[in-house]
Amino acid sequence: MMSVSRLRERPRVGRPIDDENWVRIDALAEEVDRDLEK
Repeated sequence: MMSVSRLRERPRVGRPIDDENWVRIDALAEEVDRDLEK
């Protein structure tokens, strides 16, 4: 059997996304989806 283990895990530098920015990200994703459907 094969197994995989992490040698090192760095702390993530990102922070939680606030509601205002999440709305902007979601709107951009919707725009990208519309463009891809063309």
